[in-house]
Amino acid sequence: MPEKNINYQTKQITRVLVIEDDPLYACIIGEMLKEGNPGTNFEVELTYLLETGLEQLQTTNFDIVLLDMVLPDSEGDVDAVTQIQQLTPHVPIIMMTNLHDEELAMQGLQAGAQDYLIKGQFRVQGLMRAIRYASERQRLRLALEASLKQEIASSEERFRRIITESGDGIVIIDMNHVVSFVNPAAEGMLGQSAADLLGKSFGFPAEANQTSELTFKRADNVRTIVESHVVETEWEGKAALLITLRDITSHKQAEASLRLIAQDLQARNEDLDAFAHTVAHDLKAPLSVMLGFSETLSHEYMNIPTEELGPLLKSMARSTRKAEHIINELLLLSSVRKEDIKPQPLNMAHVVAEVQERLAPIIEDNRAEIVISTEWPIALGYAPWVEEVWANYISNAIKYGGTPPIVQVGSTEQRNGMIAFWVSDNGEGLTAEQKEQLFSPFTQLSTVRAQGHGLGLSIVRRIVNRLDGKVGVRSEPGQGSTFFFTLPAAGAVRTATRPLMLNKEPAAGDK
Repeated sequence: MPEKNINYQTKQITRVLVIEDDPLYACIIGEMLKEGNPGTNFEVELTYLLETGLEQLQTTNFDIVLLDMVLPDSEGDVDAVTQIQQLTPHVPIIMMTNLHDEELAMQGLQAGAQDYLIKGQFRVQGLMRAIRYASERQRLRLALEASLKQEIASSEERFRRIITESGDGIVIIDMNHVVSFVNPAAEGMLGQSAADLLGKSFGFPAEANQTSELTFKRADNVRTIVESHVVETEWEGKAALLITLRDITSHKQAEASLRLIAQDLQARNEDLDAFAHTVAHDLKAPLSVMLGFSETLSHEYMNIPTEELGPLLKSMARSTRKAEHIINELLLLSSVRKEDIKPQPLNMAHVVAEVQERLAPIIEDNRAEIVISTEWPIALGYAPWVEEVWANYISNAIKYGGTPPIVQVGSTEQRNGMIAFWVSDNGEGLTAEQKEQLFSPFTQLSTVRAQGHGLGLSIVRRIVNRLDGKVGVRSEPGQGSTFFFTLPAAGAVRTATRPLMLNKEPAAGDK
């Protein structure tokens, strides 16, 4: 018996949910679907309320929804479309609207519906075509969305990999400045692990499109300087700020080193200028005197009366001592820059007493009254250098003080951990212009009573700077001057001494 070819045809089942508040029109739609495409078997569910339709969508897998745009329990023009889209975004929606509601239908398309039909203006084939096209468009839309999601996910993964492997630190924070992401480079710069940073406040200012420098100590106590740049971005679907961090610590250290080198070069140039100026000008006068006297002696010594020879030799000796003093100051200026010293606690009473003894001749000659504090706080410094500072201040106070000079010497403890040591005189005081010129090489405030060279106060400034202090002066014309220098405090211990009065008249406190 010959074999028979038997073809089994299985109709495709399409489940349709019709939400229509007009029962008669809902039945018409149902009948149209039954007459539909011969290759498709439609299973139709009818409901008259949006609420019931939403419940059915949660329990049954429908392939398409035919939706009346005006339902009694719908709250807005496209509220029904919006609710169905949110509940079942994969199910295509065909809206059914009256002729005068085409504008409403366009709003529904924008809300997510695939098509619309005007009631009474379509037949079975038009309905079948609308269902077929809506289903195909929905399928394409879902495929496109899936492709886009995959592409976005791949792009985000590439982005995450790039920023994770970046040599620059990357930190992503939300708009409340809570850390959402930290790459390994940022962990190293900040000295904290991602586990310690994620979910915590960033802790630094961050404003979009701003570049700034952040200076902080890491957890391992290493001082770090980073340059940060902030841009707006999106992270995991939310607005965020992306912060790039670049470690510029070594760059800043190099800049600081260059500044120190420049300052050192400037100091060297000042030293060279001081040396050249002193040799060319200050040393010239005493050397000229010695040269003149020596030439006179060499040629006229037989004719010089004995009574004139003594004053002549004394003048030569004074000029020699002056030249020696200038040379010693040049050597001191050089040693302050070069010598490596370690500050030690100072017995300031002893240092000041040494200066008093050293200056005894000029104190005696000028009948100066020196009033010295009986109590001294302990400061850190280098005694030989600090002695030079006191000697300069006190000798200037005597030279430029009143007649007779009254000089007060003391100290004042400051709140910043420094101690101010000061010398006050009863001289004519200084103008604002004169105060600006002080402490620079070659500055000399000469009066009719005193002449000198201009290295003293510049040496004072160099010494005190090396000892981490500052120099200054307070003065008003006609009210005397107070020169001071500061040194770091070493503690609360004090030393005391009885002031040494080297004046012809008793001090005011002894009368």
